[in-house]
Amino acid sequence: MSWNGNDNKNPWGNNDGPPDIDEEIKKLRERFNKVFGGGTSPGGGVTKRSFFSFLLLLAFIYVGLGVYQVEQAERSVVLRLGSYAETKGPGLRWNPPIIDNWTVVDVVKVRPHRHDALMLTKDENIVDVTVSVQYQITNPEQYVLEIRNAEDSLAQATESSLRHVVGSTIMDDALTTGREQIAVEVKERLQGYLDVYETGLQVVIVNIEDSSPPDQVQELLMMLLRLERMKLEREIKQKPMQTD
Repeated sequence: MSWNGNDNKNPWGNNDGPPDIDEEIKKLRERFNKVFGGGTSPGGGVTKRSFFSFLLLLAFIYVGLGVYQVEQAERSVVLRLGSYAETKGPGLRWNPPIIDNWTVVDVVKVRPHRHDALMLTKDENIVDVTVSVQYQITNPEQYVLEIRNAEDSLAQATESSLRHVVGSTIMDDALTTGREQIAVEVKERLQGYLDVYETGLQVVIVNIEDSSPPDQVQELLMMLLRLERMKLEREIKQKPMQTD
């Protein structure tokens, strides 16, 4: 006999019990199907509509990953399955991810490079030369496909060109009036190397920023100049004594 005349209730009039697990799973499935616009199949699984909605979402994500912008000064070099496919110009572009790999290159920007090295002149003297090079990427296909590191390739070609030109110049010209001519010859030879190795780089300006004897040589020259000056001063002081 129940305490309150209702056999379906407990003595305190509260019918709450532990949550029904099956009911909770059913609710979660319904929420999942609402997200993908479908309902459950008679067997409790995901309907075809839900499955195709999920595939459609993946397709949107895949397409979105392949969309990119190429600016007016840029070119996009596209590789398809590891091989060169095409070069795309400015505009909104799309390529299939995973299948295609693309590199966007600025073909207008002027890039700086600075190189410093000890060089041996024609008359077998050592000079410390600092050269600055400004260059552009004029062939994006070669730039992307033919060289691994543009800076390393440019540095090696610059040093080789500089070593050849300075090695054909005497020290006085390398330190003074011959610097402009050295810059002209280095630019010509450097461009030749870059073209042979198909780097896709175009030299714009070469400038010899500084050329001087190494620090050790400068110290020796300063000591020599001081000694020469001391010798000259001593000769001047001794000269009146000899005339008397």
